[in-house]
Amino acid sequence: MFEIMYNPTIGLISLIFGVVVFLVYLIAVRCDFGPLKSISISYYYVKPYWLFQVFIWASAFSILLSGQAIFFTLSGLCLVIMAAFPTIKEKEYYLPHMIFAISGLSLSILGLGITFGLWYLIGALSLSVIVAYPIVKKRGTFIYWLEVLSISTIIIGIFIGRFL
Repeated sequence: MFEIMYNPTIGLISLIFGVVVFLVYLIAVRCDFGPLKSISISYYYVKPYWLFQVFIWASAFSILLSGQAIFFTLSGLCLVIMAAFPTIKEKEYYLPHMIFAISGLSLSILGLGITFGLWYLIGALSLSVIVAYPIVKKRGTFIYWLEVLSISTIIIGIFIGRFL
């Protein structure tokens, strides 16, 4: 009902590409700069600045091509637009960045439930966030871990929904 034409080869290649980009970027940022408050704040640490945007665009197209359903398409588009507003410390870019970031992740997570019926995965994500909150809130890294858990859940969910 919500699906568009799907090519499993393109889906698997783009999902693998997305996982590699996600892991390489996060590991490199973590090793170089330590724990950050959010993935978006890495824009101010990584040089050249546009690497953050390339990371977001690669992740967005990976979700868009591997999920290949309307929720993932809209999610990918939100993330592409979000990357156009990377400077979250500037007042005029903060709100659009946050709206498109939250919408992008939320649409993908919703897509896992509606497109693939993976509601249990969404429940596991919710429970993980509730359990992790008191631990990571003290360190000031709650948003970062929320983003990492959400993106990891999306990747795992697309893999389960499409390939298992």
